[in-house]
Amino acid sequence: MASIYGKYKRNLVRLSWIKSSVYNLRYIPIGFIDIYQKIISPFTSPTCRFYPSCSMYTRLAIKKYGILKGGIMSLIRIIKCQPFHPGGYDPLD
Repeated sequence: MASIYGKYKRNLVRLSWIKSSVYNLRYIPIGFIDIYQKIISPFTSPTCRFYPSCSMYTRLAIKKYGILKGGIMSLIRIIKCQPFHPGGYDPLD
């Protein structure tokens, strides 16, 4: 009986490690966005039609919803960021 609980405990530890690893993957694209915001963006003219900017929106979306859902939300936002869209305030929620 004790060996069953030991296996169960090991599986829980393994699953929690996998879950935390997948959760931490979201910081890879956030790191690329930080590099873009700090190094590339200051040398370009402000062209985003929205507030918050598309890069900040992407950063917030990935942090809040994860890579998949946040990435899809960001892609939709970037597609909307074109000359024929009026832009304006577009919050994450």
